[in-house]
Parts: sequence; C-alpha cells; structure tokens
Amino acid sequence: MNAIFLQKKRQGFTLVELIVTIVLIAIVLGALFNFLFFNMKTYEKGDKLSAVQFDVRMAVDFVIDELRNISQVSDDSSVITAYLTLDASTLTTKYPSVTGVAFTLLKEQDRNLVDFIVTGNSTDGKSPYSLNGKVLLNNIRNMEEITTAFNVLYYK
Repeated sequence: MNAIFLQKKRQGFTLVELIVTIVLIAIVLGALFNFLFFNMKTYEKGDKLSAVQFDVRMAVDFVIDELRNISQVSDDSSVITAYLTLDASTLTTKYPSVTGVAFTLLKEQDRNLVDFIVTGNSTDGKSPYSLNGKVLLNNIRNMEEITTAFNVLYYK
C-alpha cells in the first residue's frame, strides 16, 4: 500500500513556484512597457518636430514667392508690410507652427538682397526650428535712399 502512495503523481504548483513565476513575468512586462513608452515618446517628439519643420519650410517658400517680385522697399515697417503682404495673421493662419519672421535688407556689390529667417516651434515649446534664406530683388534698382539695414519682425 505504501507503494501506491509513493507512485502518486504530483499535481499543481507550489506557492514558491507561483511567486517566482509572477515575479519573472512582472520583470519582463515592466521592461517591455518601459521600451514601449520610450518609443511612444520618441515618436511623438519626432512627429511634432516634423510638423514644425514642414510649416517653417512652407512659410519660407511663401516668403520667397512674396519677395521675388516686389518693386519697392522702405525702412518703415508699415510700408514693408504692405509691399510684402506678410503679416502675422497670414503666416500663422497658413502655417500655425511659425512663430516669427525677420527681414534684413542687404546690398552686396551691385545686387540687392533680402536676408530673412523664419522661426517656428510646437505648441508645447519643445521643438524649436528655424530656416534662413536670401532672395535677390531683381525689380529693385535704386536703394540709395535706404542707408541702413532694417529689421521687420512678425510674431504670433
């Protein structure tokens, strides 16, 4: 009869085995969730920066198109706004990530240029981005009356 009891198969798990298994599963799941959350944050950050870069690039194209064919330049910011048709509402309506545009008039040898910088940022302020550009002003011949460079700033 003792032989019958000794041959009985063991059924179920012991408490120690269950605790060890739960601890191992918790460690593996913790590592997986940590990896998942890190990747989600990285994706969101890249997505925000991509949106800001897109808006700034499109705003630069818009500014270049506006500047190419202007025929008059003045150092009065209200006149500049009228000639360039650039104001804060135009750029920020089309490109919401754009936070500012600055223009500087340059004279290099016999050429007239406008140097500009377009800046942008995400709504949380953690994805700053800016692009510089220069545009040759073909239609401006006489800028002798403008003696100093000017800056015109537009902000949201």
